[in-house]
Amino acid sequence: RLEGFDYDHKNRKDRLRERVRARWGLEKEFNDEWKAGFRISTGPADEAVSTNQSLDDEFGLKQLYLNRAYGIWTPTQRFRQFIPATELVEIGAGKVENPYSSWGTSLVWDGDVEPEGIYEALDFKLADVGEKGSWTLNTLLGQWILEEQSTKKDIGMQSYGIGTTVVSGDKSQKYVVKYAFYDWQDYDSVLRGGLSNTEIDNIDASYLTGTTPAGNDLQTDAFKIHSIYLEAGFKDVNTGLFGPQPIKLFGQFLHNAEEGSQVTNTGQDDAWTLGVQVGKAKDQGTGQFKYQYYEIEQNSTVGNFSESDLGGGGTNKEGHKFEFKYQILKNVQLAWTNWLVDDIINTSTTDREVWRTQLDTIFKF
Repeated sequence: RLEGFDYDHKNRKDRLRERVRARWGLEKEFNDEWKAGFRISTGPADEAVSTNQSLDDEFGLKQLYLNRAYGIWTPTQRFRQFIPATELVEIGAGKVENPYSSWGTSLVWDGDVEPEGIYEALDFKLADVGEKGSWTLNTLLGQWILEEQSTKKDIGMQSYGIGTTVVSGDKSQKYVVKYAFYDWQDYDSVLRGGLSNTEIDNIDASYLTGTTPAGNDLQTDAFKIHSIYLEAGFKDVNTGLFGPQPIKLFGQFLHNAEEGSQVTNTGQDDAWTLGVQVGKAKDQGTGQFKYQYYEIEQNSTVGNFSESDLGGGGTNKEGHKFEFKYQILKNVQLAWTNWLVDDIINTSTTDREVWRTQLDTIFKF
């Protein structure tokens, strides 16, 4: 990856860096119901939202960490004997691939987050749509571990999801509506300096990441996040110059229902995004374009886990994402992503407008 930062601020110098990422894993299927696996990856050990490492440190070695380690039980066929409408029964445990990745965008979860705990997924067919289509009920529960502490309360998060997916009989249309609730428990006991939700009064002390310096009051110390995700997909839409292409429209809205701190209550508890994707970079010679607009208010979500490439991550951000991908070979892809981001709340001395651009070459094997 070649990555550049163009800052519109007198106290910041533009930046250019080269980065690499490597991920490798194994998965073993024991039978139709049981499987287990692991994955190792580059990246900093203390950061959940990135597996990239910069080329620096005088040719120093790059570190590898355990990125996933999990077991999954999928007794779908067993349950279908008793409930014929069963589409999926899955229970996973360990450090797992994020099961909520299909329940929203990166407003709540950056794509690199691999949560730790247990989840239960249950899907049921509600009705047939045409000859091959379906109307499905989706449910997902999760019990997640953030910090185990010997002298304090453990910190965790419970998640609850319910939604529905409709696929037309000819597979040309897909509609998704999903609701999720994320209940972060005792998260206010996390060290104040470790939470990437921007403290407006001290904004200069943490220019890019939005991390509040230890000892300063956060604008929020509780997170009860409601999420609504909507998606509409259409196959083989005539785009004129580029011929028939798949098109996906999507959007997500968040509301933190327990916003407010012990000292202040400033609002800023909503986030939303809308986007469109045209094409799909999958087979050789195919490409895609995606545009997305973000607005993430300061207290709307946990900044430690939301989109880390939006400016510099964290909250109190609004901006645009433009992404182009092209599949030059079956297992080789080029990607060019641009982020134009500004703070929602700023002053003349704390303007953090940034243009962040990334040029990636991705190899899969």
